[in-house]
Amino acid sequence: MKKALVVFGLLLSLKGLTFDFPEKFLGEYNAEIESYKFEYSDNYHRASSHSIRIILQEDMVWYQSGKVTLEGSYKNVKKAGDNYTFDINVNNNRSIDFDFNIDINKKTGIIILSGLNGVPSTRMIKKLDKPTKNKGFGRL
Repeated sequence: MKKALVVFGLLLSLKGLTFDFPEKFLGEYNAEIESYKFEYSDNYHRASSHSIRIILQEDMVWYQSGKVTLEGSYKNVKKAGDNYTFDINVNNNRSIDFDFNIDINKKTGIIILSGLNGVPSTRMIKKLDKPTKNKGFGRL
């Protein structure tokens, strides 16, 4: 009986470590990133403004800019009051590896893509249709 209680307590504590992405924030988002400067190999470069599309699923993130599509996952979640910050890593399993953060305010519903390495922070606009589970962008 004691072993059963210990196992039950362990399972309960592990459940507490998992995080369920707030379902109302799942879906497709679009944004226009302003032009910006960034540093690469000790040199500064300028990126033109460009459109991005992000699909947030329970266990996966899709990021598209131009003809580049990256797939990734949530690496870390921080909660402070009504605010959630998701550390995300996406890549193409070859040469591109990209980190960014998404900040969500549960109360206001505002979602901000917090850029890293010079990328400006940008407010994301949600598309009304939710993607079907694990379909990503489909064929591009």
